[in-house]
Amino acid sequence: LDIVGFQDSIAELFGFLKGNSGSSTLLQKLDAFDNYLMSHSTNTCYLALLLGMKLERYLIDERCLKPAREAKDLHLLGLGCLLHDVGKMLVPKAILNKPGRLDAAEMAEMRRHTTYGYDLVRRNVPANAAQVVLNHHQRWDGSGYPGRIDPRTREAMPPLAGKQIPVFSRIVIVADVYDAATSQRCYSDAKLPVQVLHEMRNRCQGFFDPEVASAFYRTVPPFPIGQVVTLSNGAEAAVVDFNPDCPARPKVKCLRAPGEPSGAHTAHEEIDLNVCRDVEVASVDGQDVRPYTACQQAADPEPVMA
Repeated sequence: LDIVGFQDSIAELFGFLKGNSGSSTLLQKLDAFDNYLMSHSTNTCYLALLLGMKLERYLIDERCLKPAREAKDLHLLGLGCLLHDVGKMLVPKAILNKPGRLDAAEMAEMRRHTTYGYDLVRRNVPANAAQVVLNHHQRWDGSGYPGRIDPRTREAMPPLAGKQIPVFSRIVIVADVYDAATSQRCYSDAKLPVQVLHEMRNRCQGFFDPEVASAFYRTVPPFPIGQVVTLSNGAEAAVVDFNPDCPARPKVKCLRAPGEPSGAHTAHEEIDLNVCRDVEVASVDGQDVRPYTACQQAADPEPVMA
C-alpha cells in the first residue's frame, strides 16, 4: 500500500468535508439513519481509493479533458463513495430492511435510491461526486440502472454502458458489490472473500470495466492477511502475505501440523503455496473453499491500455 498517497487522498477528502457543510450534514444524517449504510459506505470508500491509486494512469487517460494532476485527484471519488447510498434514506425502511426477496414494485422503489440520492447531493457536492451517487449501479454491458430520458422527445433511453459511464462510477460499482456481499445484511449472511471474488468473476461477467476489474483482483486477496485456514494436508495456518500473480496461493504460517492437537507448540513454518504446489487452501471456518479457487489460481493478465 502506498501509505503516503493514501494519506494524501484521505486528507484531501476530509479537507473538502470540513469546508462543505452540505455534504457533512448528509453524512451525519446517513449515519443516524442506518449504521450499516454508513459502515458500508466507509468500506466502499476505502476500497475505491485503493483502486483509484492503482489506476492512476487509467484515470489520467479516461479524464483526458482535465489536467493530469486534477484527473488523478481522488477526493471526489471518495466523497461520491461516502454518499453513494444516501438516497436509501428516502426508501421506506420496510423495503430497505425486508429479510426476504423484494417483489417487482419493491425492487423498483429500491432502485430509485440512485436518483433520490442524486437529487439530495447535486446542489451540495461537485458534479463528479454527484455522478457517483447517480451512476454507481451502471454496468459495463448496459444492464444497470437508472435509465435516461431523452431531453428532446422525453422518451426513455437505455442506461449508460461501457465508457459512457463516468470512470469513478466504474470503480465504485466493483467496490460496492464486493463489500455488500462480504457484509452481514438483513436478507443474507456475509460470504467469505474467496467466495465473493469467485462469484464476481463468474456471475457478474459484463458488469465491470475490465481494466478496473483486473486492478481489483490484483488488489483484494481471496484470503485476507491474518485469516486462519486449513490446508489440504490437514495443517492449520494463518495467511501472512498475498501473491497478486496467483491470488489463491498465498504465503501462510503453520499454526498446527496435520494431526497435531490444538494448542500444541508446533514450529511456525512459513509456506509459499505458490511454490509448494502440492498443498492448497482447503477450507475456512469449516467451509470447503476449493470450488472457489480454481479460477483464482492465476491472476488475470494485465490488460492492454486503450
